[in-house]
Amino acid sequence: MPLSVDGRKIGGVHVGAQAIGEGWVWDGSSWSQVFSSVPPEVSPMGMWLTETATFTTTITKLGPMAAMSDRPDTAIVDNMLVADGPGVRTLHVRIVWSGTYMPTYYVYKNGERLASDTATIPDVPIAAGDQFWVSARNGFGSGRATGGSETSTYLYWD
Repeated sequence: MPLSVDGRKIGGVHVGAQAIGEGWVWDGSSWSQVFSSVPPEVSPMGMWLTETATFTTTITKLGPMAAMSDRPDTAIVDNMLVADGPGVRTLHVRIVWSGTYMPTYYVYKNGERLASDTATIPDVPIAAGDQFWVSARNGFGSGRATGGSETSTYLYWD
């Protein structure tokens, strides 16, 4: 609900020389914010590996990253990040592997490969219900441990 007078939107409101950072209106039952000079803080939404885990696959087999947990207000279904609304977002991916030979990883959206071995994927259209996940192929042929924290192995968008 924008704040307006005679059909004109009000912005840059001051009390004397002091700018007002935000404005609120009481509608009889609750307060509604009608303007703000401060952009809202948006937390990254996504998923991360909850604990250190060994991810075993071979050069001929793709396997999904498992044991993923969600960040607050994020839906995770079968280790896939599920969008709850539309937008255009930047995806961020990080996987910390043990060992010298690093597996190749792939980012998928609804079964379509978006990228491989890319930390940032800009301008991804997202619709409600879209599913995102990370899979990997290990060229070394044996298991690799992945870091188990929200800063070492993750997939999220902002």
